[in-house]
Amino acid sequence: NRLALDVSLSLSSSSEFALIIVVLASTLGFVDQKVTALISIAIICSMSLGSLVQSRLDWIYSVWGRRLVSGKEEVEWPDDNFVLLVGCNRMGSSILTLFLGQKRKIVVLDHDPIIIRKLKERGVDARYTDVADVQTLEGIPFDKVTMVVSTVGVLEDNMALVKEIKKINKKAKLIVDAETLEDANKLYNAGADYTVFPHFVGGLHLAEILDGDEDLIVKYRERQKRLLEKTFG
Repeated sequence: NRLALDVSLSLSSSSEFALIIVVLASTLGFVDQKVTALISIAIICSMSLGSLVQSRLDWIYSVWGRRLVSGKEEVEWPDDNFVLLVGCNRMGSSILTLFLGQKRKIVVLDHDPIIIRKLKERGVDARYTDVADVQTLEGIPFDKVTMVVSTVGVLEDNMALVKEIKKINKKAKLIVDAETLEDANKLYNAGADYTVFPHFVGGLHLAEILDGDEDLIVKYRERQKRLLEKTFG
């Protein structure tokens, strides 16, 4: 619903190309000056309102989103004690490999249909989901979740995820991505158990390699190769 609203609002506003067409039509004599002025004003107003609406899309959806529901789709979830992995690109793929090796019950949520298709081909329980959608979060049985790992780099999405889970299941472990120290502080205050700084962790890892000898580089290269083979075949 959120995606449908975003697309429909984007298509509802005029663009600068419409203004070019009107000016061209006026120059060629197809429309008179009064009509050109009226249409130009309408296009400019539409462009301005369109930009304003896009900047306030989250608020608009929070107010009107529930009214867009035409029916609730029944979705089956694991009975209990499963891990929820939100985002399975790059960092998420490595985490998934670890969880699969531990034989854990895991459900992957991602908004990329290509990633979802590839995961399903591997037999992974993966669902096409936008965690920015409030209705999506309300449909997840967080009371059955033991751990949630979010690799999504959007603070607002992670904040909504943390707050929703903590309302239902205070025992669930929450590990989320934080792009900045300020984001990490906000997430900790909201109830996150641990925040991950991908760039910071990557820098520490590289520093460790550079501080060692050449054998350490070979060791990590072989480890990386095995991980890539497990993840991508």
